[in-house]
Amino acid sequence: MKIVVSALHAAYFRNFESAVAALADRGHDIALLVDEPEDLGGERLARDLQARHLQVRFEYAPSYGGEDWFPVARKLRQGLDYLRFLDPLYADYPKLRERAEERAPRGLARLLALPGARSRPSRALLARALGLVVDAMPVSRAMEAWLSRERPDALLLASVTNPRAPQLDHLRCARRLGIPTGVCVYSWDHLSSKTLIRETPDRVFVWNETQRREAVELHGLPPDRIVVTGAQVYDQWFNRQPTRAREQFCADLAIPPGEAILLYVCSAMTPDPGELRVVKDWIGALRRSHCQALRAASVLVRPHPERRAEWEAIDWSGDGIVRVTGRIPVDQSAKDDYFNALTHAAAVVGIVTSAFLEAAIAGKPVFTVTPPELRTHQMGMRHFRYLLEVEDGLLVAAPDWATHVRQLEELLARGDTGRERRERFLRAFVRPSGLDCPATPGFVDAVESLALQNGRIVESRAARWHTAVAGWVVRSGTSGLLRSALLDRRQAAEERAVRARLRHGRLADRQKKAERLRDHAERTAARDRARAARLVDLQRTRQQQVAAKQERKQARIAHKRARQRERRHQRIAYLYGRLSDRLQAILRGRS
Repeated sequence: MKIVVSALHAAYFRNFESAVAALADRGHDIALLVDEPEDLGGERLARDLQARHLQVRFEYAPSYGGEDWFPVARKLRQGLDYLRFLDPLYADYPKLRERAEERAPRGLARLLALPGARSRPSRALLARALGLVVDAMPVSRAMEAWLSRERPDALLLASVTNPRAPQLDHLRCARRLGIPTGVCVYSWDHLSSKTLIRETPDRVFVWNETQRREAVELHGLPPDRIVVTGAQVYDQWFNRQPTRAREQFCADLAIPPGEAILLYVCSAMTPDPGELRVVKDWIGALRRSHCQALRAASVLVRPHPERRAEWEAIDWSGDGIVRVTGRIPVDQSAKDDYFNALTHAAAVVGIVTSAFLEAAIAGKPVFTVTPPELRTHQMGMRHFRYLLEVEDGLLVAAPDWATHVRQLEELLARGDTGRERRERFLRAFVRPSGLDCPATPGFVDAVESLALQNGRIVESRAARWHTAVAGWVVRSGTSGLLRSALLDRRQAAEERAVRARLRHGRLADRQKKAERLRDHAERTAARDRARAARLVDLQRTRQQQVAAKQERKQARIAHKRARQRERRHQRIAYLYGRLSDRLQAILRGRS
């Protein structure tokens, strides 16, 4: 059989690695299809699966970049999510509402800020109107062509609950072609805190009865389409053995092997909860303990893969022995490092992370602190409460650092007393068929059952006028009246920043132009002044030359006249002399 496993990006395949490998081992052709690139090691994992199994191939899905309706449809769905989280059912989970409001179209947010707009009838009316428009949106022509060409026996979708993923639209394409579809719940929080599954698939694969109830109660999915398989992602940690003895592990990290090790597992909480401050406060509380073993304990901090850069340049001087360690567990070496840290730790501590489940599987007690400043990320999230409530809970929780330190002191003094409670939790939440029964075979059996059934072709039920309205919304939302209203807070802020940069740029351009004109005017005036000065100098020089020439001419004339006078005088003198000589001669002759 040919099975397509689709995800927003390849990092999602981390939670389905065992299932993909098992399907390939059973001889099925598997296409790993992603919508966008990532840098969390998922593509390396997908390429490794492709290299290990001839039946596996990895490729990118057709782009939705040319589908002008898709950004509008996605934004309207995020508006529907905001309306959904305004329901009193989510009143105790304010983070969901705040996060949805940030993503929702600001036009809808402004409308819901009006008096009476948040009443149940108003919200129902708005949800009905937006839902009709969303349902009337077209499907991706490129994705429909790809599915028609591949014609898989089943399409599995791993990112349907991600609000920016085109997974729901992949699902709509497959339903129109009659391809059996299955939604695979990615993690423990994806049904309680993510986007609504608006399209009903043929199957929904969930981990446990808790998620089954979420699928029915929160998403309105038919109970007969939900299959409980267990959490196949955690099969790799059961019955696993450490690859390094404690002495070697401690030597590699340069920590004393005789002291207790505490592992802090970081979270991916948004907005930034200031987890560094939390870790610093936690370590400070440990170092102030009355228990010598706790004061001397080595602390390992394992950053979340998406936030590792925040921890790379932290100064731990004065905090005792602290090591920041851990890589994204996508290859065997990184997984071994992670499990070695879990195995050799006396306890695992964190705020809210799926690493709590892996620690419990490794047999380690799991602790958390629930101060008021972290309520939004802990008790303000539905899935966190499962860790406290399902089968008496998994976590050892404390309201403050002093209580938490006492709990750790008791652990080091008396040993672990919560193993039975953790096993009950794991049996209910991770392996509902029994701790000795892996989830992957059951998941694969359910996928094969889905692929064997005949798909039902589901045509769009949108009325013609609904389609016309949807078309107008797309055109208006792309470049018309609704474009501004469909922007969310972040997009509106970015657009304001762009406009501000443009205004600043235009102002700067005008200032530069004015400076250029001023410089040009100054240079022109300077040239004119220089030219005028040169003309004055030239005129003066010419006048001087003319005067000198005139003086030379006058001098020549005067000299000529002087010579002429002198010659006349000389001639007169000569004639006078001759005359005088003749007169004298005449006078002498008479005498």
